[in-house]
Amino acid sequence: FLLNRHPAQWGADAADFNPDRWIGLHKRSEATFDLPQGFTPFGYGARTCIGYSLALLEARVFFTKLLARYELHEIAGFTPTIKAGISLTCENPKGIKVRFKRRA
Repeated sequence: FLLNRHPAQWGADAADFNPDRWIGLHKRSEATFDLPQGFTPFGYGARTCIGYSLALLEARVFFTKLLARYELHEIAGFTPTIKAGISLTCENPKGIKVRFKRRA
């Protein structure tokens, strides 16, 4: 999380969502990039997370099933506070607030 938002690597807009910053980075495989500036949520190179493939598969299945049944809506005025450590957590005492609306 922190590496992919580090200002020394990505500039002043490091925390902004900007998928164009990866234009020109060609993937060799699922786990590695030709250039070390690639997005590295599961580590890089020989130190890639052992659960990388399983985590991506689980996320795809989970979100496909969730979003097929529900629409997610933000709660007006709520801003989560993210705490980065060995994993990401939310500092808000009651977690992240979203509204689920069952699809018809």
